[in-house]
This record gives sequence, structure tokens and C-alpha cells, in this order.
Amino acid sequence: MYSFIKLLFLSSLSLVILACGGASGATGSVNASLGVETQKSQLNSNKNRLNIDFILKNDYGQSVEVELSDLTIDITPCSVQSVNYTPNEIHFQKGTTEVAVSASVNFVDSCTPTGYQLKARIF
Repeated sequence: MYSFIKLLFLSSLSLVILACGGASGATGSVNASLGVETQKSQLNSNKNRLNIDFILKNDYGQSVEVELSDLTIDITPCSVQSVNYTPNEIHFQKGTTEVAVSASVNFVDSCTPTGYQLKARIF
């Protein structure tokens, strides 16, 4: 189980989020990444539900507000049936650099996860 958590942590370091410039005067697209740090992950005995607690880190700086919505999660090699996030939208206020998030993931069939990737829309 320790190696599973370690693998999940290492694979979770790549949270990729794409952003489009929408403010007045912005042109083109902006690629950005936020940090993610797995705090705890627990797979139930039937291997059909995974609970993950993680910290999202804002690397834009304390003077920039960032909002994430439409969170999705891909879990390798599992088929995700449903996900419940707490909170389901993340808003980094000015001065906020970290937000704690929990995800409760239900799988279609029993599965042993080896990694995950979070995706979201960024504003």
C-alpha cells in the first residue's frame, strides 16, 4: 500500500491546466500549471472506490486570483463512474496559495489505481 501511495504522489505532480486569455488586451493562449500534493489516498476493500485528499498550490503568485471549475480526474488504468469533489470549484483569492481538496471516486469495476491526473478549466 505504501508503494501505491508513493506512486500516486509521484504521478500527481503533473497537474496540467490550460488557460485561455480572456481579459481585455490579452491575446493568444496561456499555458499554466498548478502544483498538486497528495495528502492521503485510500482504496476500499472492494477496490471500487478511492478517496483522495490533496493540496492544490497556486504558482501564479499572491497578487493573482485564480478560479478552477469543471474539475475532472483520470485514474490509470480505471474507468471512473462518478466523482464528488469537496469543494467542487476552487477559487484562489489574492494571497491564497494553497487549497485543500477531497475527491471521492467511484469506479465502474474493481480496479487498482496506479496514478491520476486532474484537469480543470481555469479563469
